Amino acid sequence: MVTKKQKQIMISILILMALIAGLTFIMDADFVTYFYHLYRTKYKPNCFKNKTIWIVGASSGLGEYLVYRSCANDAKCIIISSRRKEQLQRVADKANKDFRGRTK
Repeated sequence: MVTKKQKQIMISILILMALIAGLTFIMDADFVTYFYHLYRTKYKPNCFKNKTIWIVGASSGLGEYLVYRSCANDAKCIIISSRRKEQLQRVADKANKDFRGRTK
């Protein structure tokens, strides 16, 4: 038989586990990212317009994508830097070709 004291201990343990699971859910990066995304969607779509932007690591990946997005959103000045000069020149040439008239 389970005594009253043992039942109280089991209930306390279950409540503690539920609190830990709840805090883990709240502190999970996906949860935080979800709410950040909801907040971020309230910004203007052309948030780079008339801004000077310096993109580090612009020769590939996310940096390259940011160069093209910045050009598409009419950034005033885009400064790009990278360790790989040839790849960086390729990105700059493509941005100038695709967004001619909007880049300098």
